[in-house]
Amino acid sequence: MRSGRLWIAALGFLILGAFFVYQTRGRDVVDGHLCAEEYARARSAVDSMLIDARAPVRNRGRGELANPIPTCGELRRLGKVR
Repeated sequence: MRSGRLWIAALGFLILGAFFVYQTRGRDVVDGHLCAEEYARARSAVDSMLIDARAPVRNRGRGELANPIPTCGELRRLGKVR
């Protein structure tokens, strides 16, 4: 009886952890798309440099993880901007 509860608790933590990993990866893809749109509108190297330094504009809810928001330049270096 007790080991069954431990297995259920462990499974719950595993599912919760997988959800947070998936949510972060999904967020990077969406943010990468937003950055790609900004890079497409850039007209010069200076514009691209300014976009590299800022985080993508996105309405983030209260439920968002407290992770630091990557900048567009970081997302581009990670290969999330296409």
